[in-house]
Amino acid sequence: MVISIPVKDRQTVSENTTSNQESGEATQKMYEEYVEKRLEDTLSDVEGAGKVKVMVSLKNSSEKILAKDTDYFDEEVNGNNDENSNSMQKTETHIFYDTANGNTPYVVMENMPVIEGVIIVCEGGDNKELVSEITNAVYGLLNVPVHKIKVMKMS
Repeated sequence: MVISIPVKDRQTVSENTTSNQESGEATQKMYEEYVEKRLEDTLSDVEGAGKVKVMVSLKNSSEKILAKDTDYFDEEVNGNNDENSNSMQKTETHIFYDTANGNTPYVVMENMPVIEGVIIVCEGGDNKELVSEITNAVYGLLNVPVHKIKVMKMS
């Protein structure tokens, strides 16, 4: 039995790939800006911090977990001495849905990028006690190692 599956032309596939990459980069940038803004707003409310600017660096891009359809079936296998045995076979295929731009994979979950480092520039950056509190707050909130968090005085 032969199954034929229609295949899109290469131009359409490459356009969709480029579109997905641009969309992923936009999502990453939006996430980065969101984290920076939230940190700036929160840390500027800390007594003695004053005006605050935050820069976040990301380790990787977001990861999308796609839905899969899993089928199991028994397959009869000829063994030695004309004995037949059954083995369980599994096949997985991704689930797609139709959109105006063609088929799109169904995304079950999206893991956001890992934050690798944080720079915080604030007016109270010369106060060692405040710097320690801000560093511990960022570590507790974002789970960024303390040696990758830098708090500096704003000029």
